[in-house]
Amino acid sequence: MKFLQIVFCLIVGLRAAAEPWYFVQISDTHYGRAIHSNRLAQAISQINALDPAPLFVMHTGDFANDNLSNEIAAVISNGLAQIKFPVYSVPGNHDILPRRLDETLNAYTNYLGPLTFRMETNGVQFLFLYTEPLRRAFTVPGHDPIGWLAAQLNAHPKMPAIVVHHSPVAPDYYNGKINESWAQQPSQVWNDTISTNGNVRAVICGHFHRDELHFNDKGIPTYVASSIASFWGRQGTFRIYRCDDNGNLSYSTVYLEDPKQ
Repeated sequence: MKFLQIVFCLIVGLRAAAEPWYFVQISDTHYGRAIHSNRLAQAISQINALDPAPLFVMHTGDFANDNLSNEIAAVISNGLAQIKFPVYSVPGNHDILPRRLDETLNAYTNYLGPLTFRMETNGVQFLFLYTEPLRRAFTVPGHDPIGWLAAQLNAHPKMPAIVVHHSPVAPDYYNGKINESWAQQPSQVWNDTISTNGNVRAVICGHFHRDELHFNDKGIPTYVASSIASFWGRQGTFRIYRCDDNGNLSYSTVYLEDPKQ
């Protein structure tokens, strides 16, 4: 009888440990077109009605379309405030612009969020960071994304980690050929950093406006979500992720319907 009680306790413990939880990803909303605003409003309505409810929503960048200002960032922020769950975000390449660095950097950080951010839930840490300076080889004063990421991973080496940024470190297929989206040196530094401790379970990105899945040479997956925006004839989508307390992910894609003309 004692043996059966032990087995029963183990089974109950495994079930409790494996209980999944949910979060949502939206990406590439590109403020400035009516169709994009309509799609985002539709996505927010559906996200607010989800059952089971997500613990939080992440936005993986490109809030704007090279047009970010304090005024536009305030409008975007007010729109996202309609989401009834916590929203965490990273900037995209169309948000903070090297040619208008001070203006767009201030607009983003004043209204949409910091350049780096860590949160944890259910024993999993999420590390949000702005990586466009690495990919595009420019400097944001005081911002060291690789240093920050390495420090966070080293501070919690046994905690499963999910890294969130905008542009995937992965090949990008367009114009009939595969193009490298990051230069070799920053790509290698990135992959070395996320592979050092063995605690990164996944990387989550947007940017490509396509649903894709890539693995680095250590087997770490990069999940790439498609967009809210309509560019290249894309249908608007958002994702619902299912996660366990080991940081293992699966997801479903929700498609948005545009009003018939």
